[in-house]
Amino acid sequence: SKHTPTTTTTTTTSTTLSLEAFIIDLVNLWSSQDLSVRVRAPTATPQPRFVVGTMKIQTTKTTTTTTTTTTNTRPQCRLGKCLSLLLLALSSSTSTVMAMDPTTVDDAAAQSALVAAVATALGLEHHQALLALRIIFTIITVWTLAPLVAHYRRGWQLATGGTPFLQSQPEGWSWPFLGQALNYLKYRPWDLMMKWHRVHGPIYGFELFGNMYVSVSSPELLKQVLQSKIAAVKKDVANTMKPFLVILGTGIVTSEDDSWMKQRLKMSMPLRRDVLEWIPSQTIKAIQRLCETKLEPACQNGAAVPVGSSLRHLTLQVISATFLSLTAEESDSTFAGLYLPIVDESNRRVWHPYRGFCFFMPFFWKHLWYVFRLNRYVSHLIRVRWQERRQAEVLEYKDILDRLLQVYETEFPGETVLPEAAVKQFRDEMKTFMLAGHETSAAMMTWALYELMGNDSLRQEVIDEAQTVFGSYDSGNDTTPSQNRVLQAENLSNLALSESCLKESLRKYSVVPIVGRRTIHDMHLTDGEGADAKQYYVPQGCSVMINIQSIHMDPNIWPNPTQFNPKRFMDREKPLEPFTFVPFIAGPRNCLGQHLALLESKIVVSLLLKKYNFSLPEGVKIQVDDWKFGDDESDPRHRFIIPVIPKEELMVHVAKR
Repeated sequence: SKHTPTTTTTTTTSTTLSLEAFIIDLVNLWSSQDLSVRVRAPTATPQPRFVVGTMKIQTTKTTTTTTTTTTNTRPQCRLGKCLSLLLLALSSSTSTVMAMDPTTVDDAAAQSALVAAVATALGLEHHQALLALRIIFTIITVWTLAPLVAHYRRGWQLATGGTPFLQSQPEGWSWPFLGQALNYLKYRPWDLMMKWHRVHGPIYGFELFGNMYVSVSSPELLKQVLQSKIAAVKKDVANTMKPFLVILGTGIVTSEDDSWMKQRLKMSMPLRRDVLEWIPSQTIKAIQRLCETKLEPACQNGAAVPVGSSLRHLTLQVISATFLSLTAEESDSTFAGLYLPIVDESNRRVWHPYRGFCFFMPFFWKHLWYVFRLNRYVSHLIRVRWQERRQAEVLEYKDILDRLLQVYETEFPGETVLPEAAVKQFRDEMKTFMLAGHETSAAMMTWALYELMGNDSLRQEVIDEAQTVFGSYDSGNDTTPSQNRVLQAENLSNLALSESCLKESLRKYSVVPIVGRRTIHDMHLTDGEGADAKQYYVPQGCSVMINIQSIHMDPNIWPNPTQFNPKRFMDREKPLEPFTFVPFIAGPRNCLGQHLALLESKIVVSLLLKKYNFSLPEGVKIQVDDWKFGDDESDPRHRFIIPVIPKEELMVHVAKR
């Protein structure tokens, strides 16, 4: 085109800066050696200033009106032209881009220049370079669109298969890729999902960070997911369990198929027989240490005692002694110093996944250092115990570690050194039970004491039951034969009310509110019977969220669900319906340590209440029956942490009874 000056006037004009000119000048800037902006030869028309996002700038100045004649009449593809210019710049052909005039360059010229640049750089013929670029563009397009197509295909399959798919809610819209993430940051996730179940029924689907999720909260649907159609689902290791893999490893929680079956068989007998014999005595020792180190001094000086952290250390001591024969000092110095920080960081990464990539931050390397030290420590314990058993003339069985090594001795007969793969597998199993054995137990006991401190009559009933079962027995230095009688299983089974309080705390507060699975095959689920039955379809590749909290708070299953009523679990003649109370999951993959947790916890709660009076500091009030879901001010639960714990540490004053 040619520019012919005609008339010079002073007026207000609108100058349009094209995107192509912006790209060319940007390449000009990148290519500048002296870091100054190179510009084309000045014309009579001053160049307008760039404004990002606004390509039209109103200016008042003296301009030269020109008549422009353009010989190119082809329709312009601005997207293709701009992409070609950018790729041409990235191919180091900056001089070619700088020489172009944005008012005359068309898409064909830009693409031809790009093909020529690629042909020159790779030593190809023109047609070969053109074919290569087409292949590259095709791969980029397929790589970009394929996940989107698969994602919306699954959403369409859910909707057409009868499963409600959430696109918009009163709480907010479902955003592209983010899905419901912004809603989860604004509201408590478990409460929000439970609310959606009340609106949409026992099953619905939603999007979260590009993944498709399906939440279920019906006992009939749970039975199919956890039992009758268990072959179609696997553990959701890639999503829900990922932050905790440094602890779980390839243990029984994350393993599948034959590996899971072998581990289950190895662990089932010690955890169902031996551990029930060892737990009571180890629990009594831990209670005694708690009394000596914290409760007795607090009785004298009137200091407040943190309930949650104290019970957390107590349960960790019990598990360490029962599984590894560690002393309380070793447990506090090693596991409390290494294991607990790892758990805390894993909890943070659930809601802040970017922390797993912050290699430039100290906490990232500190976490890795703690994991390394913990793995080294547990592996050393396993190797040393293996050597001791190989050299011993008479084998003793003093903890769960010995019982499990007995199984490994049949697999590796005559081996003086346990193979490294077996050590790693054994280590992951030990760490798994450490995580599952103390975190949920401590949270369960904390909520039980929380409720009992807000209900004087119920607390007195628990104390009376403890007096009946334990009599004059004290958790102190009682080594008489009466201790053995008191700690016998048939005697401890009489702590029915204490156990019911613990179960009710698991129901009301759902310390593990959601458990994840992942479908490996298409699933067809049925809810109801006969003509009222409804069919739902869950496609392969979806994450299935087992909404435990929604089931435990369903008024159709549990009347007055927000009321703490342990008597729900004391009617022996009317057992609970299957899959209505699932704090330990149900089906073949239920929790092996559930009996251990309940036995340990009811001993702790009943003996502590029997020996001490607990009271709240002045001005602190327990929110028992006067709080509701969604009210952050009255709701005592922490917003994000799993297992669910109080949002503020429960501090109590202690006095002897």
